[in-house]
Amino acid sequence: MRHWWLLRREPLGGGSDWLCTLFTRHSGLVKVVCRDAQLPEIHQPCHGEWPASGDLPKLKTCEADPALELSGEALVCALYMDELLTTILPLNDPSNELFDLYSTILSNLSNNERIDIWLRMFEQCLLSHCGQGIHWTQTTHGAPVIAGTRYLFRAGEGLIEDPDGWNGEILLAIAEGEFRQQGALAVARQVLRIAIDCAVSRPLISRELLIHRS
Repeated sequence: MRHWWLLRREPLGGGSDWLCTLFTRHSGLVKVVCRDAQLPEIHQPCHGEWPASGDLPKLKTCEADPALELSGEALVCALYMDELLTTILPLNDPSNELFDLYSTILSNLSNNERIDIWLRMFEQCLLSHCGQGIHWTQTTHGAPVIAGTRYLFRAGEGLIEDPDGWNGEILLAIAEGEFRQQGALAVARQVLRIAIDCAVSRPLISRELLIHRS
């Protein structure tokens, strides 16, 4: 059976049907029709089947595990990931890596002290999968990033040398996933925000909630 998470649901036609956006391991984002009796909770791990053909297939079976108990900042972070997926990821574009990372983050949000690191990892993974990943180790001209040299990030292009920018040492640390190095997490947040703003066509509601809570 297919593994999936429900990201969004909206009434369909005023009856008992719902139009649901699912994030699945093998198909990426898909839209299916669910009936009231089949409808799981948001952020509830599910297994189910639907026909492989048709513009709006109907969910045939649904088995749901217990819903995750998310609240406060953890819930807002989960909604932020959901909004990124439904805004940036095309339909029917699968990624096992992205699905597994999303599932891991959701399962750890409620007891993880460094949610911000998880979010930076997710943003990077999503952008990379969509062909908009950031090359932390080289400039837009293909030159290697060097510790001690300073760089800025230009949306739609990449890193460029600039005396007012960030130390290359920090960028190289981010490339290695060393977010605990001083300054790395803040720089990653700034750069990824610029890249995401370039990838979306509207303000992200959940991001504003995150900023308001910080």
